[in-house]
Amino acid sequence: MRIGELIGNRYKIQSFIGKGGMQEVYKAYDTIFERYVVLKEPIAPSAEKRFFSTAQLSAKIVHPNIALTLDYIPNDKHDYLVEEFIDGTDLEARLHEEFHYLDPHLTAWVFHSLAKGLAASHKLNINHRDLKPKNIMVSSDPGIKEIKITDFGIAKMAAAVIDDAVEGGEDTMVASSTVIGALAYMAPEIIDQKLAEHRGLPSDIWSLGAVVYRLMSGVPPFGEGLAAVHQILSQKLPSKESFVRGNIQFRALEEELWTIVSKCLAFDVHLRPSAEDLANELSMLCYTKQPRYRGRVYNYRAFTGSFGFLSRDNDEDVFLHGQNSYVRSVSNGQYHNFACYPGTPRNRAFPSVCIKTPLAQS
Repeated sequence: MRIGELIGNRYKIQSFIGKGGMQEVYKAYDTIFERYVVLKEPIAPSAEKRFFSTAQLSAKIVHPNIALTLDYIPNDKHDYLVEEFIDGTDLEARLHEEFHYLDPHLTAWVFHSLAKGLAASHKLNINHRDLKPKNIMVSSDPGIKEIKITDFGIAKMAAAVIDDAVEGGEDTMVASSTVIGALAYMAPEIIDQKLAEHRGLPSDIWSLGAVVYRLMSGVPPFGEGLAAVHQILSQKLPSKESFVRGNIQFRALEEELWTIVSKCLAFDVHLRPSAEDLANELSMLCYTKQPRYRGRVYNYRAFTGSFGFLSRDNDEDVFLHGQNSYVRSVSNGQYHNFACYPGTPRNRAFPSVCIKTPLAQS
């Protein structure tokens, strides 16, 4: 496709978003409803064969935490899938560019949102099978207010490619890129043919647990790529030390999240919670939904009370106490993502977590 091209006499291509093993993704303008959408074009032969059936499947799910499938356009060269446009990026990019890891409160918010999205799809007996940060779209605001699972249709096609790869079938070149990227979040029954009879909805729960472990620790639970296979099949839980940092202000929520993630990562599929039970359990957690901001630490005194301030553009600076920060060592010049509560004489940050780059302050 070319920029400016009109697809289906309706969707005008605006820009190229990205490319995966199964598809190319474009931002397009819907000239009838006057809105931006995402246009997806299959690039693998195995994808084209299944594009229509998977589009029908994904279109059945309507939920705030699932990217809506809006249209399907048959074409002589390629068929096209149209999804709602999310003004942001995928979670993988957000983690890579901004976060070392998330604090437990922001993690709980993302976890709960994803569990509710999966519960909606599982209620229709629709299995994603390729849940990973790359397939989760998030808004660019500090609080990650918008969270949507995407590529249910593409995931079904990717699952077929993964099966081919596991069985040593064709599509080897395409499978290699698809499978390598998915392995870190792939349930053991998906990897091991001997466990194939257990594949189903619980596989998504395992993947969700792996995603959340990554959010809290900064690394996938069993490593990445082919090196993860042995660890995933070892039937051992990943290290708790990477997940739990032990700051007294966060200890209770950390432990609750660890308990839930541990159940998600159970090797035995029968021990994993359903998506609905998972969403219900997460709804009982006490985590903040206060607005989030970004700011830079200054005047921090580590040895005389462990406190300082966070600067905010066009607003009053915020008081930061070291115990309220989900960082092993706070220092001046760090950029933090934080929630803010009223206080005297300054508003107070809780929680805060160190981020990688001085992104636009909000």
